[in-house]
Amino acid sequence: ANQTYPALQPQRIELPAYLNTPARRPDNAPVTPEEKNTSIKRIRDLEMLTFACRRANKIREEGRAYFSLGVLQDNIGNYEKAIKSYANFLKVCKECNDTQGCALAYHCLGVDHQIKGTNDGKPDMLRKSLYFHNKHRESSDSVGKFVAHLNMGIAYSELGEKEAATVNHQY
Repeated sequence: ANQTYPALQPQRIELPAYLNTPARRPDNAPVTPEEKNTSIKRIRDLEMLTFACRRANKIREEGRAYFSLGVLQDNIGNYEKAIKSYANFLKVCKECNDTQGCALAYHCLGVDHQIKGTNDGKPDMLRKSLYFHNKHRESSDSVGKFVAHLNMGIAYSELGEKEAATVNHQY
């Protein structure tokens, strides 16, 4: 008998609580109307905060606000908007030479492109996710490298490239 397994989901890296970023919900989990309304209010506040931080030249705080925006957008399934927030987060991290922040931004961009590619059946989005997962791998510590290889293996598997999936899952 042929055994089928549920599709693997890309893995996310959780940040420590002291960084005071929003809690992340499981991807593709249903959102209640109250959760969505609360998130939308927080998103509006954070959008204002990113603008204020830029004007006050508080670059690191601006970056944290962009990251938080991305998490909140992810939480309500707005992956395209989350991708824009994470791209802005990456830009800010590059401005202040924050290599750990860049690695986190690449990770988030990779996961969101992977989710969009899988959910929408778009191989080009999965290929783009591989680019970001590879950038994450190049700029990470050993835990980050492990997560990047895991996610790359899942993406390659989704694309039907079994050899590349196997190679990445061996790390």
